Amino acid sequence: LVPNSSEAKKTIGQFNKSHTGEQIHVTLHSFLSFRLVFRVLKDWFTLVFIQRNFKNSFIKNSNFLWPLIKNDYFNSFIGSTAINNLLFLNLLHEAMEALPRQEKGIFLQENQSWEYGLIYFWKNFRHADDLVGVTSFPPRFWDLRFYFDSRCYSQNVKCKLPMPNYVGVNGENAKKLSLDCGYPKKNIIELEALRYLYLNDIKPISKVTNSDCLNILVLGDYQKENTNHQMNLLQAAFTHIAQEIKIVVKPHPSCDILPSNYPELDLLVTSEPVSKLLDDFSVVYSSSSTSASIDAYYSGKFVLVALNSSSLNFSPLRGIDGTLFVETAQQLADALNKFNEFPNKMSHDKNYFYLNPDLPRWKEFLFNPDKIKNKSKMEEA
Repeated sequence: LVPNSSEAKKTIGQFNKSHTGEQIHVTLHSFLSFRLVFRVLKDWFTLVFIQRNFKNSFIKNSNFLWPLIKNDYFNSFIGSTAINNLLFLNLLHEAMEALPRQEKGIFLQENQSWEYGLIYFWKNFRHADDLVGVTSFPPRFWDLRFYFDSRCYSQNVKCKLPMPNYVGVNGENAKKLSLDCGYPKKNIIELEALRYLYLNDIKPISKVTNSDCLNILVLGDYQKENTNHQMNLLQAAFTHIAQEIKIVVKPHPSCDILPSNYPELDLLVTSEPVSKLLDDFSVVYSSSSTSASIDAYYSGKFVLVALNSSSLNFSPLRGIDGTLFVETAQQLADALNKFNEFPNKMSHDKNYFYLNPDLPRWKEFLFNPDKIKNKSKMEEA
């Protein structure tokens, strides 16, 4: 929405003026300076020199995996990824040093590299202990960014992994995954899924029945490969579907779906929000990694998820009752042909997300932190 950096600066200035004394907005790159650039280059030369001391040991210990990770290794230690990480590290240093002491810190946790710099300098400059990383999206079983060796959580090691004081989980599914991978229970707090509060307004509805036509909503993927596989599966299944079907496609913003690429299908492509589309459909056909399938799941739709044999199942609905995964065109066709045999309303787990609109969990964290700290001490004991 903002075409260039000068317009971004003006927009941020307007935000700050309209909320004087209440809000301050800033971009991390506003801390950029010639001195900082020099420091990044100095750090990079140091890193290039240091990595030579353990490269041979790294090659030896990685054994047969070395050819697979060689490019990532050099990119991470001496390439563009290394420079980018060092830039963020130094920008966060400047930002956390300039920031007045904060009582609380909240960041969206995706376990990306910059987050570790934020955590380290937050603690290094002695901001308060209430730093929480919040997961804003449905956790996915194969998303290895969220899994570590359980010894990392003990924090009793040299060069320990920078970790927030708390991880805010947005539902029972996220909580279970965190505990299963060894995350300390005392460091987990429950917080309402702010991003998904609108799901309270989605009421499970009965099937949209039409004896002549089956309405299917297709939710695309952000990856081109997965999107092509999903659509090719549907095109191959088309001739095996007994009932006439009407297909509406909602592409991911970063991956277009062109009807001309699938000539056997009569497609209508839309950019309408998923929440506005669901009422007209009984079947939702989703890719294996889009989180938009959650909307369909919560509205009681019959959700079909296309699996790609060349990639892992990243669906947030993995292992959730009421979802059917298909790998072949025949499986997809069979599921659609048997649609009428499924329940009139598909049930869903009400605790998949914490969705209390009064936000009692958030209010407790923000205004009654002592209660959370006492609970953590009890968990530790």
